[in-house]
Amino acid sequence: MANLCTNLFFATIKVAETTEKHETVYQTISTFLEDNLLIDNIDLDECFIEAHFQSKWSFPNVEMQQLAQQLKQNYPNECKDLYMRCLSYEFGCEYADFQIFENGKWQSKMN
Repeated sequence: MANLCTNLFFATIKVAETTEKHETVYQTISTFLEDNLLIDNIDLDECFIEAHFQSKWSFPNVEMQQLAQQLKQNYPNECKDLYMRCLSYEFGCEYADFQIFENGKWQSKMN
């Protein structure tokens, strides 16, 4: 059995006013997470989305790249201001990572 990594995820669009399109982006993220990962909890708000989910071993890089690509294709204007972060940890293997999505790409902040 694979060790399960805990992930604490947050996303928002950094603009002064929230639009219906932003809420659609958050709903798209929510649906993607539910369809592709082991979700424990999702908090969907008009200004952000937070989620707690599990992945095998480490930060779910493949899934997060797929999410980013889907958002860039469907919401190119909103993605310019999209900020996502994910803290991933698995105590059994003493693993931790902190990834931030800004300017169109994921980057580890643990280096």
